[in-house]
Amino acid sequence: MAAKTLIKNAAVVTMDPGLGDFERADILVEDGTIVAVGPGLDADAEVLDASSMIAMPGMVDTHRHTWQTALRGVLADGNIPDYLRGIRLQMAPRYRPQDMYVGNYLGALDAINCGVTSIVDYCHNILEPDHAHASVTGLLDAGIRGLYAHGMTPVTENTWSESKGGTVGGDGNPASYATREHLARQIRSEHFAADGVLRFGMAPQELAITPEVEVVREYALARELGARMTQHANQVMVRQLFKDVEALHRLGLLGDDLLLVHCTFNTPEEWDLLDDSGVMVSVCAETEMQMGMGYPAIAEVTAHTPGPSLGIDCVSGNSGDMISHSRLVLQASRWRADEPGYRQWLAPQVMSWTTRDALSWITINGAKAAGVDDVAGSLTPGKRADIVLLEMGGVSQAGWNRHDPAGAIISQAHAGCVDTVLIDGRVVKRGGQLVHVDVAAALTALEESHDYLYGEMAAHGGFIPQ
Repeated sequence: MAAKTLIKNAAVVTMDPGLGDFERADILVEDGTIVAVGPGLDADAEVLDASSMIAMPGMVDTHRHTWQTALRGVLADGNIPDYLRGIRLQMAPRYRPQDMYVGNYLGALDAINCGVTSIVDYCHNILEPDHAHASVTGLLDAGIRGLYAHGMTPVTENTWSESKGGTVGGDGNPASYATREHLARQIRSEHFAADGVLRFGMAPQELAITPEVEVVREYALARELGARMTQHANQVMVRQLFKDVEALHRLGLLGDDLLLVHCTFNTPEEWDLLDDSGVMVSVCAETEMQMGMGYPAIAEVTAHTPGPSLGIDCVSGNSGDMISHSRLVLQASRWRADEPGYRQWLAPQVMSWTTRDALSWITINGAKAAGVDDVAGSLTPGKRADIVLLEMGGVSQAGWNRHDPAGAIISQAHAGCVDTVLIDGRVVKRGGQLVHVDVAAALTALEESHDYLYGEMAAHGGFIPQ
């Protein structure tokens, strides 16, 4: 990495209200830190010509099951029952440690390739200790920032078809709490002893599948280890609502170190319980709207939390293009705001949600939700240089509005526009190509995992055995 890098002549969207946007400006990076943003900067530095580009903060995906990368698209027409039967019951227990490694490795490279510099990896398929070590190593080798959320679900015991829950006590059994606690401590100490771009987090079990006592002690362990937590909540509609948020409040578990996911079936009372709690929520619209998990709750999350963030969720169903995802969520949220008027034959007169709202969901809000807003999420001098350059000089972007680069990102760009990516000041993508890894070797390893998993699938009755 060059000691200094100077990005020249970009349209700049800082997501820092004190700095604003620039039609033309430069960004000076020194030793991985953003030093200055503004027109006419000069320095003895490596120069990146961004004359036809928009510079923006690296995007943040706050909920991704990265381990599913080798099964990309297998759930393209699937709903929640298909996911539980096909992914959780059929395929998840067949994963080897090397499948977890390459899923996380190439999955993180996919994120970087799409301009996502930070992710919250919800790693809830830890069958044995080697699966956890492999998963963390995959993320570390890819060089992505964010949160590794160590899953506490005892996959080998909890079949996800019943609320069996975990076991109390016991040693040696991969599903026992004692074993899972020991592994969480081991992963924390072995892989996260020093400060790095990746941070340690935990994903406690879901209240729908385990006794409350299990969840309480997993939260206690996470807080002892200083781990930010993330957990699925209220994402499935059943006759008797689980009311996860209500339970978490009653158990005294809500706090500003918690990122909940979905919350599509929160009751009004539960939304009120989130007021002033500091809890953030990841909205995963493509998964939610496809899989029967309700409508993306952007309005409610905006009203009752520090702000929405977005997650890709299941790469077994969806692509990793966060710009396109944010555009979908924006338009869906606009429609929802306007729909009551349609029933009265009243056309909307004001725009309920803006492209800048959408951009905040995948940058500064996402960084706060992932617990990395101290170093990422905006192009603020003093923060680490997680920067994405979008090439806007092609045929499909020609004519974009330089007076409003934020609007151009959300309305006109997509993952294919990502030309250059810096993480922690290090150029990891340049000229549209990843440059910090052996891409061919990564693809070969992923293909081997893909073929193995599909072979296992075929040998055991298909994706969803009858």
